[in-house]
Amino acid sequence: MEDSPAIDAGNPAGCTDHQGNLLATDQRGAPRAGRCDIGAYEYTIPGPPAMIMNLGGTDQRTAPNTFFDLPFKFLCWMPWAPQWWRRVSLSQAH
Repeated sequence: MEDSPAIDAGNPAGCTDHQGNLLATDQRGAPRAGRCDIGAYEYTIPGPPAMIMNLGGTDQRTAPNTFFDLPFKFLCWMPWAPQWWRRVSLSQAH
């Protein structure tokens, strides 16, 4: 969370592993910048997906103001999120 007391509250000299080696990246492989956060990964301000890949449902056609038969399915890469890849499915409300 953006107001977490763990943000930028790590060791001012940098985050280290159990042997005292400086950690340049967090558990996800994202870079640690500035004073490190306390915990397994660095907080990153959320933003839009860096990449969106089609998984299905995009070859459909329909008239205006009508629903598609199948949901649209995407895979989104969001490097700022704790889980980098997220599946997204868009479908009509029932």
